[in-house]
Amino acid sequence: MTKINIKKLEKSQIEIESSVEAVDFANYEEKAIERLVKDIELPGFRKGHVPIDMARKSINEMMLLEEMAGLAINEAYPKILENEKIDAIGRPEITITKVAFGNDLEFKIVTAIIPEVGLPDYKKIATEENKKDDYRKEIIITDEDVKKTIGEILKARPETENTEDFKNKVRENMKIEKEIMQKDKRRLSIIEKIISETSVEIPEILIDSETQKLLYRMEADITNMGLKFKDYLKQVGKSIDDLKKEWHGEAKKRAKLEMIIFKISETEKLKPTKEEIEKEVENITKIYKDADPLRAQVYIEQMLTNEKVFSFLETR
Repeated sequence: MTKINIKKLEKSQIEIESSVEAVDFANYEEKAIERLVKDIELPGFRKGHVPIDMARKSINEMMLLEEMAGLAINEAYPKILENEKIDAIGRPEITITKVAFGNDLEFKIVTAIIPEVGLPDYKKIATEENKKDDYRKEIIITDEDVKKTIGEILKARPETENTEDFKNKVRENMKIEKEIMQKDKRRLSIIEKIISETSVEIPEILIDSETQKLLYRMEADITNMGLKFKDYLKQVGKSIDDLKKEWHGEAKKRAKLEMIIFKISETEKLKPTKEEIEKEVENITKIYKDADPLRAQVYIEQMLTNEKVFSFLETR
């Protein structure tokens, strides 16, 4: 890399201008060809088995340059972040501004950075919310509650044996369910209060990311119902852009919560251990055989961090 120019943009974003010297850029040609040759077919050779020298002649020059640029930037970007001490978040937007054989590779990267989070006194908020009577009441399951629930179960499963042991299990499960509901209600109350009193400029890239998560989830739910997502959109008379606009507020709130949890976890040192993450990743990949281990790790780390932060707030 011969130059780095960093410019601050609005909404907690920065623009990085940088380059890779021609002599270094040329080193990516062989690796780029090796990657591209996997998709090349020529008479007498199976796909992916064409000799390198023959494959090189059939590869489009711009396609090769783009592949080389991708490899070079993928290596350069993490080094820029480390050397310049940039706390980047989200997926960067990369623009190649100059690429040619025998020349420096020049590019621009726009990325969001972790914004300043003006947290309120979250410990005080948690303490005040935890003191509320709604979250301190003892959970009592009455005989009438049990009788009603058993009646509903028997309607669905008339072969179920109505014994004393069965009644006790029903009572125990009902209590656990109500405890979970009470816990979730308390957590929501605490975090809603913290969100309302936190000042932070949310990068648009994070809002877009949360919007995309909501979209993926909805598409998965529709597909699981046996419907095609495109057909569903036609039925409700909406486009994907319409949904994104509708969800902007919710996505912004989710992104804000992500920033709050990150800041509290950093301040209070509430991070899952490597062993905790590996254990959960192992469990999830056993259940979901096709799960991407890297994505599973990112997901698990986030979930464990969330749990540690919420557990911390509950004990104030």
